[in-house]
Amino acid sequence: MPTSLTQPVVQRLAYCRFLYVEGLGYCERPIPLSATAVLMFHDAVENFLGISADYLSVNVNAKINFLEYWGQLKASVDLPSQAAMRRLNDARVSLKHHGSFPSEQTVQQAKEAVATFFAAATPMVFGVEFDTVDMVDLVTMPEVAQIIRDAQTHADVGEVATALAGLDYALQTMLSAVGRSEPWDPSPFGFAARLPTWMKPTISTRYARDGWVSPLASVFPQIDGLRKTVSAIQAAMVLVNIGIDYPKYVRFRSIAPRMDSYMTGSRRFVYTDKHESRTPEEYQFCKMFVIESALAASRANDLVMSENNTWNPSLSHNEKTWSGPYVPDQDITGSNTPD
Repeated sequence: MPTSLTQPVVQRLAYCRFLYVEGLGYCERPIPLSATAVLMFHDAVENFLGISADYLSVNVNAKINFLEYWGQLKASVDLPSQAAMRRLNDARVSLKHHGSFPSEQTVQQAKEAVATFFAAATPMVFGVEFDTVDMVDLVTMPEVAQIIRDAQTHADVGEVATALAGLDYALQTMLSAVGRSEPWDPSPFGFAARLPTWMKPTISTRYARDGWVSPLASVFPQIDGLRKTVSAIQAAMVLVNIGIDYPKYVRFRSIAPRMDSYMTGSRRFVYTDKHESRTPEEYQFCKMFVIESALAASRANDLVMSENNTWNPSLSHNEKTWSGPYVPDQDITGSNTPD
C-alpha cells in the first residue's frame, strides 16, 4: 500500500509540474525554439515515473528505459497513455540524438498527450489531482512561500487584484532578502545603498519665503532625474544578476498592482477594474514568475547568507607587501594591531 504524501514526495511532484509548465511556455514559441517543449515534457513524465516507482515501492531496474516503466509498474498500477508516450519518446530521440526538429503539429500533440497522461495518472498513483500540486513547495524561502500561499487564498475566492498584489509583495520580500543595500548589512547584489523615494533635492521653505533662491535650484530637476535613473538601474541590476528573466518581469509589472509599504507597518495597493478582470492565465503567469524568480534567487540568497568577507580595520589583522614572483627566504609579512 502506498504511504501518505510526504513533503519530499510533494516537492518532487512539484518539480514535475514545474518542468511541465516550462514545456507549456516553450510551446508558445516559434519553431525551432518550440522543440524544447518535447524535451521538457519528456523530462516531466520521466521524473513522474521515477517518483511513482519509489512511492509504490516497486524495485525497477536501475537502468530502466522510459517505456519499460509501464510494464514494471503494471502489478501496482496500470498507467495510461503508453502509446502516446511512445510517440513522445520517439520525438525526443529524433531531436536529441538525430537533430530532427519536430513539426508544430508534433509539439501540440505532445502537449495534449502529456496533459492527458498527468490528469489520469496522478490520481491513480498519488490520489490527488495534478492541478492541485502546488509548485510553491519548491520555494526555499519560508516567508516568500507563505506570502504566495496567502495570495492563493484570495485567488481561490475571486479576489484577483488582492492575489496579484500579494504576489508582488512576495517578489519584493524575496528581492529585499537578496538585494538589500543597507550600509550596515550590505549584499553583494545590492549595488550600493539606495536613496529612499522620498529623499529629493529641495529648497528650504524658510529661505523660499524670504525670497532667497539657491544658485543650485536650476539643477535640482537634473539631480532628481539622475537619482531616479540610478535607482531604476540598481533595481534592474539586482533582477538580472540573480538570474530573473527581465522581460517576464516587465510583463509581471504590467499585470499586477504594486504593493506599497508605509512607516506605520501597513501595506496597501491601488487597483482598478482592469486588475480585477485579469484572467486565470494571467494570474498563473504571475504566480509562476514569482516562483521561478524565487528559485533563481535561492542560489544568490545562499551566497548572501554565507558571505563574510567584510574586512573590519578595528580588528587585528596581518598585512603583506606584494613583491612580484616568489623569492625563497624573503620575509614580507608584517602585523598590524590597532591601538
